[in-house]
Amino acid sequence: MVTLRMAARRRGLHAKRNWHVSVFLFLGLTFLVALFALLSLITGKGSDNSDPPKSTTGLCDTPLMYDILLDAGSTGTRVHIFEYNKWRLVGEVYNSTHPGLSQLASDDSANISANLQPLMATAVRAIPEVYHPCTKVTLKATAGLRLLPPEKVEFILRETKKVLRRYPFVVGSVSVMDGDEEGMDAWLTVAYLLGRFDRSAEGTPNSTAKRIATIDMGGASTQLVLQMSPGYTGETQFITSLHFGVTEIPLYTYSFLGLGLRQATLEVLRELTAVERTSFPCFPSRYRHRIDGEGGVSFVENIDGNAQGFGACLRFFHRFINTRSSEHLAALRGGRHVLKFAEGAQSVEIFAFSFFHRLWRLRPADNVTVQYYKELGEQVCSAGGKHNSGTNCMDVAYLYGFLTSGLGLSDKTKLNVPYVLNDVKVTWALGASLLSVEGKVWR
Repeated sequence: MVTLRMAARRRGLHAKRNWHVSVFLFLGLTFLVALFALLSLITGKGSDNSDPPKSTTGLCDTPLMYDILLDAGSTGTRVHIFEYNKWRLVGEVYNSTHPGLSQLASDDSANISANLQPLMATAVRAIPEVYHPCTKVTLKATAGLRLLPPEKVEFILRETKKVLRRYPFVVGSVSVMDGDEEGMDAWLTVAYLLGRFDRSAEGTPNSTAKRIATIDMGGASTQLVLQMSPGYTGETQFITSLHFGVTEIPLYTYSFLGLGLRQATLEVLRELTAVERTSFPCFPSRYRHRIDGEGGVSFVENIDGNAQGFGACLRFFHRFINTRSSEHLAALRGGRHVLKFAEGAQSVEIFAFSFFHRLWRLRPADNVTVQYYKELGEQVCSAGGKHNSGTNCMDVAYLYGFLTSGLGLSDKTKLNVPYVLNDVKVTWALGASLLSVEGKVWR
C-alpha cells in the first residue's frame, strides 16, 4: 500500500515537472517569435517600402517586360511606361498631369488621386493585361518635394501609395529621390540612347566616344553630371561612380537644390529692393508678376518699359549665382575645372535639357552654342520683341547666366538641347528604370 502511494506521488511529481517544462518551452518559443518579429521590423526600417510581389504567371520570365516610372516633379507629374525585350528598350509611352504633387501638399487625398488617375489609366491601357501582375510601378519625387517640410512629404507619399495599390501592378518604391541620383539617372538616359552601351560589352561604355556631360535644368533644382576624362588630376570632392552592367563609370555629379529655373528666379524676385520691384529690367511694361510669400502677397513690375534689356537683367543673375552657398560655389568651381579639362582635350559633348529645350522652342535652331541663349535673350528682352511677354526675358537670362557665370562656358561652346533621343523623352526616368530592371535587362 505504501509502495503504491509512493509510486502515485512520483507519477504526480513527474506530471507536474512535465507541465512546468511545457510552460517554460511555450514561453521561450513565444519570446523567440516576438524577438524575431522585432528584429525584422528594425532591419526592415531602411527598405524601399515596396509591396511584396503579386502572384505572377510564366510570362514574368519571358524576354518581354514592362516597367512603370512615375516622375513627381515640381511642375507636374509624368508617367513613363517602358517596354523592354531582353536587353533592348523597345519603346516608351508617356503622359503628364499638372500641377506637381508638391503643390497638393496642403490639399486632401482626393486631389492626389485625381492627379495620378489619368497617368495610371494610361499605364493600364498601354500594358497588355496578362503582363499587369509582372509589372512594377515606382514613383520617385524630385526637388519639389525635397523642399517641403517632412510631415507634408510623408502625407503625399502615404496617400500616393494608397492610390497606386488600387491598380493591378506590383507597387515598388514610393520615395523622394536624392539629387545626385536624379542627375546620374539623367546622364545614363542620354548615354544609353546615344548607344554608348552595347550588348556585347554588357554595360561597358564605348571608350573611344566623346565623354558626355549633362545639365538638367528643372524647376526647383539643376543637376550637373560630367563623365570623367582619363588623366584628370583636379578636384575630386564630387566625383562618384555609377555602377551599371559590369563596370563602374566615374562621374562628377552635383545637384544644385534651389538653382532650378523656377526656384532661382523666385529667389531673385524675393531679394529685390522696393525700388527694384517697380523697375525690374527683366519684365516688359504692363506685366505684373505676383509673389506669394510669408509676408503676404507682393508684386514685381517694370513701370518704365524702356528700361528693359538683356544686359541689365543678366546682372541680377550674375549677382545671384556668385552669392550662393559655399558648397554650391565649390561644386560650380569643380565643374568648371572638369569641363575645361575635357574641352581642352576636345573630348566632351554637352547635353542641356528640360528648361534649356523649353526656351529653345522660342526660336528653334539646328546648331546651338552658349551664344545662342545670349542672342535669344537680346531678342526676347527688346521692347516690342517677339516673345517678349511674361517671364521669358528673365528665364533666358538665368539660363545664360548659369552657363557662363556658373559653369564658365564660353559663347562658342556647343550644346545639344534635345527633347527626345531615338523617340524617347530625355529625362532621368529611363536611367532610373534601366537600373531598376538591370538584373533582367542585362542577362
